[in-house]
Amino acid sequence: MAHLRLTLELGCAEKAIENVTEKDIDYLRGLCETIYTLAGKKDDSDNFSNTLMHEKDMEFHTEIMKLSGNSLINSLLPLVVEFFDEQFLSSLSNEIEFKKGYQEHFEMVDALQNGDFEKLSAVIRSH
Repeated sequence: MAHLRLTLELGCAEKAIENVTEKDIDYLRGLCETIYTLAGKKDDSDNFSNTLMHEKDMEFHTEIMKLSGNSLINSLLPLVVEFFDEQFLSSLSNEIEFKKGYQEHFEMVDALQNGDFEKLSAVIRSH
């Protein structure tokens, strides 16, 4: 499943950099902040926070892919999100990987804002 996300996000990264606006950057940063806030409240028994965090995480990744402007990928995103579910849920149980993951979201936004394809690609690969 991770390979699917990696392939799609890397394929969208260059066009996302070309198409991203300041409004998009602000929106993505807002998602990062929400995920970060929810992560600070992470509790394995708190299904509401975990579900909301998962929704925001999916929204973050799909927004980056949407920025590519690729209509085929955009039409497939609802199906792709289903594949991401398993990967996200497994990351909840590994605290170190979990913290690294939400920090990488901020790095992705910085790379998008700076037009740094190499950095964005590297972060997507490590994420």
